[in-house]
Amino acid sequence: MKNFLKLILGLIMIWNIGLAAKENYEGLVRAPEFSRDAEWLNCKTPLSLKELRGKFVLLDFWTYCCINCMHILPDLEKLEKEYPYELVVIGVHSAKFVSEGETQNIAEAIARYEIRHPVVNDRDFKIWRSYAVRAWPTTVLIAPDGKILRQDSGEGVYGRLRPYLEQAIPYWKKKGILDETPYVYAEASAPNHLLHFPGKIFYDDASQTLIISNSNRHQIIVADLDGNILHIIGSGEKGAKNGRFEDAQFNQPQGVFRHKNLIYVADTKNHLIRLIDLEKEAVFTILGTGSQAQGFNQPGFGRNVAINSPWDLYRAGDFLYIAMAGFHQIWRMRLSNHFAEPFAGSGYENIVDGRLQQAQMAQPSGLSFDGGYLYVADSETSSIRKIALTDGPQAVKTLIGTGLFEFGDIDGKFPEARLQHALGVLHHNNKLYIADTYNDKIKIFDLESGIVKQWGNLTLNEPSGLASDGEFLYITDTNNHRILKAALADGQWQTLDLWAGHTLFLNEKDEYELEISLPKGSKLNPEALSVIQFGERQILLSGLSMTISKGELSGKEAILKLYYCDDKDTGLCYYEEIAMRFAANSRGLKPILKIHHP
Repeated sequence: MKNFLKLILGLIMIWNIGLAAKENYEGLVRAPEFSRDAEWLNCKTPLSLKELRGKFVLLDFWTYCCINCMHILPDLEKLEKEYPYELVVIGVHSAKFVSEGETQNIAEAIARYEIRHPVVNDRDFKIWRSYAVRAWPTTVLIAPDGKILRQDSGEGVYGRLRPYLEQAIPYWKKKGILDETPYVYAEASAPNHLLHFPGKIFYDDASQTLIISNSNRHQIIVADLDGNILHIIGSGEKGAKNGRFEDAQFNQPQGVFRHKNLIYVADTKNHLIRLIDLEKEAVFTILGTGSQAQGFNQPGFGRNVAINSPWDLYRAGDFLYIAMAGFHQIWRMRLSNHFAEPFAGSGYENIVDGRLQQAQMAQPSGLSFDGGYLYVADSETSSIRKIALTDGPQAVKTLIGTGLFEFGDIDGKFPEARLQHALGVLHHNNKLYIADTYNDKIKIFDLESGIVKQWGNLTLNEPSGLASDGEFLYITDTNNHRILKAALADGQWQTLDLWAGHTLFLNEKDEYELEISLPKGSKLNPEALSVIQFGERQILLSGLSMTISKGELSGKEAILKLYYCDDKDTGLCYYEEIAMRFAANSRGLKPILKIHHP
């Protein structure tokens, strides 16, 4: 009898396990089909759920302004790579801001975020409503038979879905309807221009240089005001490697700030703050673990504390203030000991003024300082906030903006004035210049009158960074992949052409000094003449160091034709052609051409 009861109980358990498996890995409701009139990107033809039968389909409801939506993109990419035969990821772009609903703007965001999966423009929220979605980001997993398996909101997509798919895939494979033909995602297109979605820009008066975050090339550029590039920092490979300029790596850096020979960098997608030492020609990490922080309000020292999508930064005294977009806070780090902590904002996403820790912000993305107040471009509330850094009561106060969903393009005073997802702010002469990003405009806010209005008549596409030398306003015209230089006096503007070759400057004696640094163990080839070529005219290179008189130049640009060999093996030789420019303005610089083996 006991054995009989054990048998019955065993059968019941097996039946329950099977039922549980069916309940967990089979849906009850058929997934609604996509709108027929929807516009598609990143795929050759519009997709339908019907044609994707046999695949797991993961819908990602997103809007490209949203920091949380950005945070789950690496999760989606990991799932795409781990399940290329079973899973198809589709982005459903349901725009928060009016500008985000434009298909071309979504296409730019797809390129900027390096998204390879198909994206449908859910401009009118038809798909959003059909799936009863309530928040960005939301993911919906659809089974191979076209029924909804699960719906989740928020970050942590990989951690939730990978264990689930590990069980669900064998279940559907056993049923015999899993289509394991790999889905071919779009190929990433390589840009052919120097700047690729430049993010932020900073002007340093002491050195008269511009610091530019060339975000999607994962590099930092140091240039003079004529566009001559003095340094390109970073190998161009995405990563977090420290070290020499040519070896170091970044991952879509944004904010930059120069102090003497140090450049601070908000290395946004690495969740790090980096330090560039121009004297040592090296890159270091000074804040962050390299992983996105998962908890709020957890201070700490240097590389032991995790941070969350730093977007801009500003140094004032011994503190580095950081727009921590992922936390909806302003953080500050004491530079003497690298202790970092939340400074303003509770971490809740909203627009609430008040004392520092009680105030609420929403994805702060731009910072500026006038000596007393820190100004914040608080992008998700389309607002400009200010924080007193002087002695006495410190609080957050709103200058423009009223709510998370209150935006537009309206000049005037608070509370009527409207911006649309402003990413940049710059204080100059008691005025704030604002990169009104999704309105494709620059606005100017008079701190005395409280009036905001359009500045200039520029042709822009999602500008995000501002700097000024007192005479000109420099603008990162992000989606146009360029830097604009506009006169503060009348708004007349031009593109700042960056010169990627090597520039030599006149010294006090009206001479150009050239020094060449070959790889260790190399020497000039004695059998071949290295020359500086000016059209038909040549100057013979007499050695690794030489002085060129101003009178010898027949033009402003030239090509250095360089032959060099291995010091021990003269049969192992190299040839390089290096573009050179000769500039009249002196910055007290003595260029050194560093050559690396090809």
